Amino acid sequence: MSESDTSRYADIDFILHYTDVLGIYAELGLDEVSTYTFANSPQQNKAYIDRFGHEGPNYPVRAQLAQYLTGQALAVVGSVGYDALKVKVYAYQKGSRYFVIVLNKDANAEHTVRVRSAGQFDLTLRLPSRSYTSVIVDDSGVVVSGIGG
Repeated sequence: MSESDTSRYADIDFILHYTDVLGIYAELGLDEVSTYTFANSPQQNKAYIDRFGHEGPNYPVRAQLAQYLTGQALAVVGSVGYDALKVKVYAYQKGSRYFVIVLNKDANAEHTVRVRSAGQFDLTLRLPSRSYTSVIVDDSGVVVSGIGG
């Protein structure tokens, strides 16, 4: 990609879009996603570093995805479909580590979802509207983090 300007999008809208695109790519079996460099400002390139070395506002999510969006993509089964909830879930396993991304793309409502893997973990998450939530489960415990609301 040679040129892009993400400054017109709200930070949370961009990160929801960016994460969803990476999740879709992973589901399709794409192993690597490249980036462009040398944006003129952190807002122009929200998920990366600009040409002056400043991190964009969504860079921490990009860094988390780069570190944990690895391993085997897992099948996600929901009792309620995306069209009803506007919640998208991506899950990955690498060894004993699980990485789950939950995107509430509903602009008007929070949703409560249950994220579980039989014999591994069973979590209930309350998701604010327009939010990114990640869950990392490994031998040391469970870390839940999120942005939005």
